[in-house]
Amino acid sequence: MMNKHPNTRSGSILWARQIMETGFDILDCETTGLGGGAECIQLTVMDSEGRSKLSTYVKPSQRIEPGAFGVHGISNEMLIHAPLFTQVIPSLRAAVSGRLVVAFNLDFDRRIIRQTCARYHVDPPKAAGFDCAMLRFGAFHGELKKGSQQFKWHSLNNACKYFNIERVSSHESLVDCRATLDIIMHMATAQL
Repeated sequence: MMNKHPNTRSGSILWARQIMETGFDILDCETTGLGGGAECIQLTVMDSEGRSKLSTYVKPSQRIEPGAFGVHGISNEMLIHAPLFTQVIPSLRAAVSGRLVVAFNLDFDRRIIRQTCARYHVDPPKAAGFDCAMLRFGAFHGELKKGSQQFKWHSLNNACKYFNIERVSSHESLVDCRATLDIIMHMATAQL
């Protein structure tokens, strides 16, 4: 998605308005950890109307790291009967095919999905395009990183606080998708 001023507050507002008009999907995943071997254990795709297109746990081939469990609260025991990633990937492909996919911290979610696809020897899903709501919110907020001309990254929780979006403490993927949609909607209705 391109607009004239992508790295400004007004650019973020215009971006949000444009995608709210044309439609998009939000993607979020929870993981076994943060490193290069981490894999997806929960996956949600939600459309711009707030409807869930896919929301599922995924049974991993490894144990969940304690630090990751501390963030999302998903235990190994919760995933015993979950489908395998190879069973979920066709639904993920169908959900995002031909769509703009937005995530809060897109680089992380795309990396985890690529890593999980590589682990199971399947091709990653293809979409019409990708964009990062975290980077767009950073430009909207306008705070620069110390000693840099780049905008500061804000957590999903902090972005929600900025807009007074009430948020449950859960960090599950469906909840995070809903919060990301709310942030985009607030940016779209902000004054230029």
